[in-house]
Amino acid sequence: MTTILLRLAAPLMAFGTTSRFDNRATDADPSLSAVHGLLTAAAGITRDQPRPDWITHALPAIRVDRDGHTLPDYQTVNQPPLRRYRELSDHDLRKVYTVAMPDGSRKPNSTKTKQPATVQSRRGYLTDATFLITLPDPTGNLNEALARPRFHLYAGRKGCPVTEPFLLGTTTDDPVAALTTTPTPRTGPDDTGERRAVLFANPADNSRHEDRNDLPSGGRRHRTARRWHTTVTAPLTDNWFTTITHIKAAA
Repeated sequence: MTTILLRLAAPLMAFGTTSRFDNRATDADPSLSAVHGLLTAAAGITRDQPRPDWITHALPAIRVDRDGHTLPDYQTVNQPPLRRYRELSDHDLRKVYTVAMPDGSRKPNSTKTKQPATVQSRRGYLTDATFLITLPDPTGNLNEALARPRFHLYAGRKGCPVTEPFLLGTTTDDPVAALTTTPTPRTGPDDTGERRAVLFANPADNSRHEDRNDLPSGGRRHRTARRWHTTVTAPLTDNWFTTITHIKAAA
């Protein structure tokens, strides 16, 4: 078996599986839809095109090399005022200056100032996090696409470009075993190499699992996908970038 090794890191990342409307939080770990989004972008597949089986069947295993921190972001969105509507009555003005709300209603504007309504949006980003992602690649298509991406690669949202090194190489270990054989950066003198891991393929042990609205089903729609939480122990390295050089050379 050929397994792809990816290092996912970026100044800002966002992996929302429960986000709705004005509150868009982020998970602490990459979502399945985010990983598949990276793969489809690398392959040059647009949103309205079907995803091939070599992407939809690529279930990742993720090792958390460094836990990140959540960065809250506050934004406001409003419609710019249109001078030509200022002669309208208050009743007609409400029809012109309204904003869709989460419950399906529309928020009217102030009838005194005749200014557009303001929607408050709270978003969460993940910072200072690093992940090792392993993916099965029996056809070799993933490696070919990731080596020469067609579109820009983002860590969840546009504006969150991934940093290098991204594609580390390949290994003959299966995706879960690769989490335990690929070195992880040492975080301190007491580091034992034990790391959190998230699996999207059913493991053999009784790992804790949960269901998330995380399985792409075309367009912006998603279905429930199951993920398993476990821990793995990996060899430690004090010079991560030297280790990466050796991994790339071996690939």
